[in-house]
Amino acid sequence: MVHLLATSVWAGGLLMLGLTLLALRVRGPETGARQRVAAELVARFSGVAAASVGLILASGWLLSAD
Repeated sequence: MVHLLATSVWAGGLLMLGLTLLALRVRGPETGARQRVAAELVARFSGVAAASVGLILASGWLLSAD
């Protein structure tokens, strides 16, 4: 269960990050502000992504031991 949940969080977050960055590029603010917002979004997602991938690896390892 943890494995699927972590995978869903990672994949869904990656999809939403990509769509948000695309929308920001098309309709976002001026270039400087756009870069700051994009950098903040990527930084916030990176923490969630790292935790999710850690859980995916750990739970995958435990599931393979069964």
